[in-house]
Amino acid sequence: QLQDIHEIAGDDFRHSSLGQLSKVGLIDVDRESRYSLTDKGRAAAERIVRGHRLWESFLDTEFQLPEDHLHDAAHLMEHYLDQESREQIERDLGSPEADPHGRSIPPQDSN
Repeated sequence: QLQDIHEIAGDDFRHSSLGQLSKVGLIDVDRESRYSLTDKGRAAAERIVRGHRLWESFLDTEFQLPEDHLHDAAHLMEHYLDQESREQIERDLGSPEADPHGRSIPPQDSN
């Protein structure tokens, strides 16, 4: 967990991570050191959320995992699903609009 890492590594970890996100154009930092997602960052976040929610739906449908087990299992995979995999899962599931928890699944990005 991020908080556990932060407790071990301290502020250097947080600043380093945020600096890296800024460097690759995923976040902006204003003069008051407030962070916000860039358009590129928002698109990346939506892809991750989409993959996570599709993966939760897949695990629920295909393996009937208990609802309280879906999040952790999906969290392990969400960053590794490429667009082709997300599209295949969506086709296999019949284009669900919501995940098993009732949260909407973000639409496919146009990139």
